[in-house]
Amino acid sequence: MAVTHKYPFLFIISYFCVIVVTLCLQAEARLAARRQARAEAREIRMRELERQQKEIEENADSVYDMYRGEDEVVIN
Repeated sequence: MAVTHKYPFLFIISYFCVIVVTLCLQAEARLAARRQARAEAREIRMRELERQQKEIEENADSVYDMYRGEDEVVIN
């Protein structure tokens, strides 16, 4: 026995709406995953930049100390 609807176009429209909402939710989930991945990558880059900056400062301090030691004058 076939099921007939009084208004078949409403059934089609409602089915279409379910599909559209599902697609929108999936797209939103993909966007959220991309945002999260970008945030994680940004955090990794920031940590690497901080590490490089610290290394540069430590090297500059050691170079400064090395040259400062040569220029010191000992007074007796």
